[in-house]
Formats: sequence, C-alpha cells, structure tokens
Amino acid sequence: MLTHSNALITFCILLNLSRTKYLETFIRVNFVDSKLPIYLSALRSELNDAQIDEAEFLAESFAKEQWKFCPATFELEGTDNYIQNWILPITNYEPINEKGGTADLWQIEVPEDFVGETLRAEVPRSRYKGPDGHEWQYKFALKCFQSSSVEQFDHEKTAFANLRKHNGVVRCFANYSHTDQHKNRTHNLLLEYGDSDLEVYFVTHHPPFLEPEVFLFWSELFEVVTALESIHNPKPLDDGRTFKGWHADIKPDNILFIKGKFKLADPGFVEFLPHTIENPETILSGCTWTYSAPEHRPKRKVSQKIDIWSFGCVFSIAATWVAGGHSAARDFTKIRQKAVNHVIARNDSSRPGILPGDLFHDGSCVLKDVTEWHRVLRNQVRRADRLTGLVLDLVDESMLLERPEDRIDSRTLCNELKKILDTRSDSLSEPMSSSLRDALLEIDEEASEFPAMRDSSSTQKLTDSTGKAVYRKSRKSQILSIPLKKTAHRSEHLTSISPPLDLQKPSTPKTHHRAISARTLLTPSTSPRSHAPHKPQNFYQVLNAIKRRDDNLKDRIFRTSRIDGTLAKYFKDRDIRFLIDNGSSMQDHWDQATILLELLVTKAAGLDKNGMDASFTCGNAKVDGEKEAKNFRKVMLKQGVQPQAGVHTDMRSSLGFIFENHIHYLKNHLGPKKHLTLIIFTDGLWEGTPQKDTVKEKIAEFIKMVVTIRGKLINRPVSLQFVQFGHDVEATFRLQYMDDELRYEVDDIDVIDTESADGDIIKILLGSFVEEYDNLEHQMSPGLSEPPINPFQ
Repeated sequence: MLTHSNALITFCILLNLSRTKYLETFIRVNFVDSKLPIYLSALRSELNDAQIDEAEFLAESFAKEQWKFCPATFELEGTDNYIQNWILPITNYEPINEKGGTADLWQIEVPEDFVGETLRAEVPRSRYKGPDGHEWQYKFALKCFQSSSVEQFDHEKTAFANLRKHNGVVRCFANYSHTDQHKNRTHNLLLEYGDSDLEVYFVTHHPPFLEPEVFLFWSELFEVVTALESIHNPKPLDDGRTFKGWHADIKPDNILFIKGKFKLADPGFVEFLPHTIENPETILSGCTWTYSAPEHRPKRKVSQKIDIWSFGCVFSIAATWVAGGHSAARDFTKIRQKAVNHVIARNDSSRPGILPGDLFHDGSCVLKDVTEWHRVLRNQVRRADRLTGLVLDLVDESMLLERPEDRIDSRTLCNELKKILDTRSDSLSEPMSSSLRDALLEIDEEASEFPAMRDSSSTQKLTDSTGKAVYRKSRKSQILSIPLKKTAHRSEHLTSISPPLDLQKPSTPKTHHRAISARTLLTPSTSPRSHAPHKPQNFYQVLNAIKRRDDNLKDRIFRTSRIDGTLAKYFKDRDIRFLIDNGSSMQDHWDQATILLELLVTKAAGLDKNGMDASFTCGNAKVDGEKEAKNFRKVMLKQGVQPQAGVHTDMRSSLGFIFENHIHYLKNHLGPKKHLTLIIFTDGLWEGTPQKDTVKEKIAEFIKMVVTIRGKLINRPVSLQFVQFGHDVEATFRLQYMDDELRYEVDDIDVIDTESADGDIIKILLGSFVEEYDNLEHQMSPGLSEPPINPFQ
C-alpha cells in the first residue's frame, strides 16, 4: 500500500515547485520515491490522464527539479548511462596520473549512502571517516575516457570483465557513461584504489633488510606473475572455447600497491585471441618503450613473450632496489640511458634503429651494461639474501633473451619462482629478542607511508655581516629532519615473530612452517595472499597475552574478564559452533585440539551471548550454550569422546546434521535470525567418508538452500572455518579446494576459510566471514610438491 511515507522525496520536489497540492495525485499514479527519476514522457502521460490543468508545466518542472534529489548510486558490476542532469555522488576529485596515457585517472571519494551494499562488502578496507570526522566515505579510482576514446574504453572494460575473478588484478567494480552540464560525454571505469605504484613504492620505502623481509617482498611481487599467467592462459569459456592473452604494458607504473598487496593494473592494451595455434602472434597497438621487448615494434606481430621480457625488466629494477635502494635504481636508469646513447653513436648497421632514451636493449638484444650491472648486484647483495641473486639468474638466463622463442613462458615462470622461494632457509633467521623486535616495530610504525620529498634548492640561505653564505647549519638541520621511511615488509615480519615464552607447550609433534606457502603463492589461478589487518597471533602469543592479563597463571590462565576488542568489531548476532573430528586419525592431535579449543573459547568469551556449542563427528556428546572454557575441556577429556581405534569420521553426515538444523531454524524462527559460524577441527582424512567429494557437494547444497531462504549472502550470514591438524598432503589440498575454488560452484559465494591448527588464532575466529582475514594466506604443510589431480578422490 502506497502512503505519504513512500513519497517523502516526491513531496520535497513538489514543495520546491510550490505544488504540494498534487501530492495525492502523484501517490495515486505511483510516482513515489522508489520510481525516481521519472522520464518526462511518463510524467506528461499520467498527469494529462489525471486531467490536471497545468499538466504540461508540472511535468516539465518536475522532470527538471527531480535531479537535485536523485544522485546516482554506484552498484557492484553496475553499467549505467547517466544523462545530463544526473548528479554523481563524488565529493572529491584528486588527479592520480600526470604521465600521459589514454585516459585521465582520478582518486575520488564517495559518501557511504551512495555506495550499494554489495559494493561495500567488496571494499571494506576502503571505508574511512571523511574530513569532518562524521560521515563515512569510500575511496575509489576513476578512469575517465573522452568520447573520442570510446573504443579504448570498450576494450578495457572487456579486459577487466575477463579478469574479474583473479585477485592479482586490480578490480573494476562498475562502469558508466555520463553527460555533464556542458554536454561533454565521458565513459568511466570505477576501479580499486591503489595507495601507490611500484615505482613510487621504491621511493617511499627502504628496501628490505632482514632475511624474512626480503622473502616477503619477493613473494608478494612474484604473485603478480600469477595474474599475468591468467591473462596468457585464461580459463575456458562455458562453451568450451579457449583463448590466449597479452598484457602488453607491464611496467612498475602498472603494478599497484593495494592494502599491502601488489596487483597488476591497466589492461588497456590487453588482447585476447582464440587459441587455435600453440604460439599465437598478434599486432598490438601500444606499449611503454622502456620495458618493451626488442621485437615489439609498430605493425609487427608479436608473441606473448613480450610480457616475459617486460617482467624481466621489472625484476631487474626490483633487484637493484633490494640491493642498493632508490639511489641505486636511479643510477641504473642513467646507466641504461648512457648505454643506449653509445649504441646510437656507434651507428651499428646490424642493429635496428633506436632512439635516445631509457631501454634495456640495443635494438636486438639486452644491453651489455645491463648484464654487467646484474653481475655487480650479485656481488653486493647481503649475506642473508639468498633470493635476489637467483632472481637475477632467472632474468639473465630465461627472460631478457634476444629470441622470443628462447624465453620462458608464464606458466613455467611461476614454477621457477616457486623454486626460488623454496630455497629460503629458516635457519638464516636468527632469534630476535622481544625488546629489539618491539623497538624496530615501533620505529616502522612511526615512519611515514609517503614521506615528504624536500627540494634542496629551497634550503634557506643565511648570511653573516660580510654577506658570506652561512647556511651549512640550517641545511644540516633540514637534512636531519627528513621523515623516516617505512622498510618494506618490516611490520609484517616483526608482528609474526613469537616472543620467547616461559609457558609449557602442548605435547604435540614439532612442526615447522614457512610464514607463507611458496606453492600457494605461485600456483596459477589461485587466490594471492594479503597482509594481516591485525598483528597475527599464534597459539603461544595468545596464551602469553592471557597470562599477562591474569593475576595468577596457574589458576586463571584460561579465564578472562573482558571481551576481545578486535573480535567484538565483527561478532554481532552470530552463533559460534564447533564441530570436532574425533575419528581415530585424530588421536595424535587430541592434546593439541583440546588446548586449542579451550583457548578459542577463552578468546571469544562474551561474543556469543547465548554461549557457544560443540558437537563431535563420532558419538552423541555435545556442549550447548556454554560460556566457560573449562567445561569444553572436560568434555574433550571424557573417555567416550576421545578418538578410539576403528572409529572413523563421516564428515558428510556430521555436517549434514548441523546444516539440517540450521535450515529448520531459518525457516521456522520468528523475528531476527542470528548468523552462524561453524569452526571445524579436522585432519581432513575423513576415513569414514568413502566418496570425499560428497562433502563439498553437501556444503554447496547447504549454501544454495541458505541463499534460497535469505537471498544474497551479504556479510556472510553462514560461514565455515576449517582448522587442519597434521600435514597430510591430500587433506591439505582438499581443504584448500573448498577454501579457494568451491565458491565458483555456488555463484561466487565465498563463505569458507581454512587455517592450520598452528596458525593465526584471530584468523581462525574471523577468517570465514570477514573478507580481509579470509584473504590471508593459510599455512600449508612444508615440502608440498604438486597437488593430487582430484583432492576429493
């Protein structure tokens, strides 16, 4: 039923026109707020049919006035055409690119009210308080093409659509066309906003110094190669057709640093062709000459190997920065420019003509000074840096090669980069005292992300009585006051270090983990990791925090009197339930599972007002609505609950029982319905489940049923967190598949996360329903090689 409350905006428009007497008529013909804006033709037709004396005046006046009250709303994957009077909800424009290009690039701010709910869910970390400190805003990048570049706009829009499922590529959230008040028409892409590009990152950050920092930097940069591989070898279409692609403009400017991750940007020259031959070639319209391959020339067909050359150039510059910082990178640029000038001066007729500038080649092959520079860098890298020299070897031997057919392909490149990361030796990372760690972390947190650049020419010049310049002291003061820079990946490394603890560790087998799984980072078409939005807390760090907080360790170690602040931000109206795998294969892990369960319940105390629940895969034991961690421990220690020989877990049936109960709750509960997070302790073996793929099928079926009842799963009203015990290879990949790939079987709905039982406690509690925690890399078993062909067999 339509009422006055449905027409508040309509009333305001009529009030501005001094025509509120027609409000009842507008409501009767359904010209209410939800129908705005209303086209002039519809206004004329309905108002004339209503036999209003001034129908023509009212229709034209209303059609013009309504735009003041109808700003656009940006929706995820929206494709809109905003006519001349439509107001865009952009409160601030700041130019980003001043280096030329095919379009203008802006940083924009949009009030939260004009960002659709689905789009908000995709960019939670772009939300911030506006200048007034009250209104929430979202930050985006906006790429604007003029009408003369509509073909380029369509091309780039298509490229983004083809790459939208790869997390290593900057995302395009929406596109629209707009005609402004001067009748100028633009075509626009609403993009993920990057804090900086790789070129700026090298200026604003010190290179990594500690061995783990070097590892983290290279592993993050290597992830961008997986994005390139997804362009070179995109997944087949639904109709079975396959394609090959080119990026054609890989350079530091097009690798953005977004919320702690490097991402590949600007697919403006991306080209996709049907895969009809093994090594396709095509003519590409543009590139950046500094990083272009020797064979990449106008109107000449080129293979995908031009991207490999360009990445070799990026790695060359990155290795220079790691070894010598920004000053060395600037020197390297000058070296290349001088080398090109020498080539031109020699006037070698055997080489294709090149123009003065910054190149990595002499027209045919890599500059000799580039190769020599790499030799110098190898001799200068720090003793603890075992990776940079290997990167340079790969660049010289497989990437910056004259003949395209001799260069490595992107898929093999991913594998070779994985091998480089696998050479990392944990023994190089000597223990660090907590006092030194805390001091370094505090310094890094105080450093500016983008320190101001000072111009030496602006140094104040002082004079003495004779007029002689005496500005040395002033100049020294200015130099010494230059802001500190952040060190690449220092915070990520230092916050992952467990300080020495004087607590007894649980009696579980000793295991070793890399901070990041090299294989997960570099396997093509997998989700890249992101940096922790909190300081990661493993078992012992959380235990130590509880120890410090309590007065008596022995009596109160698992008791807390306050709600955890980090968790409280996300746990609202959400039930926490545990499903514990107590099949016989879990026997060796039971002590660890008991202590971890007790710790999680303690950490999450007070978040579930009704208390937390637990059930088991074997037997009828359960815990309902319990708030005390010690009572969970008592159940875990019962004889009939502990794993027994010959008793195996049927994970499909165990999950099915919980799913059926929750579906019944959703269908029959009156009033607001609470969300559900199910935390599953398991080794992933499921020896009582003959066909393991029925587990993922049961989960997919459950997700689809929840969607049917609740609609689109915004804010993940149901979520599953797998916690893996042990390091069985097939089980690990089985759980990884459900984490990374199952979403594509249920309309891209991601409600599953996986974490090692030795991993981050905060991620175990939040990873399944908070996106920034879900994107953190889960730990894997050390020494994994290739995954099984089907992890569910």
